[in-house]
Amino acid sequence: MLENNFNADPAISIREIWYSVYQALENEICLDKYFRATRTTLHLDDNVPNYKLMRQLAIRSRLGFCYKPFIALTRLAIPILAMFQWVYSIVVATIKGGRASKATLHIISKTSDNVSLIEGALHAESNLTKQVRDRDLLSIAKLSKEIGFSAVMFCVLNNFRLFRHILQADSNNRTDLLLHSRDAFTLLLLVSFVQRHPKHVYATDSHYQRWAFLLSHYCEDFRIVQHGILGVNIPFTHAFGRARTVYVRDVISKSAFASYYQVLDSKVFSPVRDFKINPFSATAIFLASSFPSIDDEIELLKRIKAELDIPVIVKFHPVHTYDTRKQELKVLASYICSDGEYPMCKIFVSHSSSMEWDYQSHGITSFGIARLGGVEDAAKIILDHLKSTCDSNFTKLIDVE
Repeated sequence: MLENNFNADPAISIREIWYSVYQALENEICLDKYFRATRTTLHLDDNVPNYKLMRQLAIRSRLGFCYKPFIALTRLAIPILAMFQWVYSIVVATIKGGRASKATLHIISKTSDNVSLIEGALHAESNLTKQVRDRDLLSIAKLSKEIGFSAVMFCVLNNFRLFRHILQADSNNRTDLLLHSRDAFTLLLLVSFVQRHPKHVYATDSHYQRWAFLLSHYCEDFRIVQHGILGVNIPFTHAFGRARTVYVRDVISKSAFASYYQVLDSKVFSPVRDFKINPFSATAIFLASSFPSIDDEIELLKRIKAELDIPVIVKFHPVHTYDTRKQELKVLASYICSDGEYPMCKIFVSHSSSMEWDYQSHGITSFGIARLGGVEDAAKIILDHLKSTCDSNFTKLIDVE
């Protein structure tokens, strides 16, 4: 009965696919503008485009006066890169086209680390356990082989029309759109694939990024696995479609997803984490770092280590680009985690990471800088907690008069 009531959005499906991808890119710009206004001081800085702002800040810090020429060259390079992608895709489709895989469940993850997160959420679904799955659908080679030569040529035409439309946009938006179009050809191939297999299962950890927008409009069985905290009231230009199931970390997140998607079903889940023990685990603070909050993280650790000689474990966000402040944070650490590592620790600290849920669910005391009101309040609360539970492993460095 579910299948009869949950069909791909006909209003979107009849549109030319280049325009759907264009809408997805415009929504990505909305996301960057929201991030710019809420998490940075870049409101009046026209030199930094609305494109992956934290990465841009890190790149600008490294390049200095070469940053503006770098952006200008990147704008020119993206259409040229697309043409190389066209040729590669045509060659692959010509030589290997029509070799469809048996996969009917497609996992599309932002990071390789989150593949296990998605699979963990889907594990309880008995109807999915026997389905053949793939984890690399966003591959030009794979998509080109799957959809064949004629469909690839159709995507090339649509990519050309997309670039023509972008180049006709006003100058304020043209740079942003061009930068966001770096993987537009892959998105077009993805839409073409989904149009051929609308009843397959598509699962992602993306909350509202471009491929999530497209999948919500084109496929019948779209599932989202929450990987972090959702932004609230992001003013997207184009409405998202439907999600058959969203797997959320708490009840509050259900309403957050429902504010963006037409959600058929929501399920609360807790991922299974394999916490690794290292030489500092028994007594250490574990800081899950995020580049936007790196100044707060550095200041927090300095305040704590000024009073307590306590080891610190740091994990850098696997998809964030850091600047020279990464080294400053490294100096404060006793141990640096690998991307896929979840260390055992005495307490967990982050600015506002959803990993806090993981550690709380395993009985580990957790603190959030944003939730506690900022660095000063967070440092005081964490120090009070550590001092009340400290043992001989901790050495107080400063005595209060």
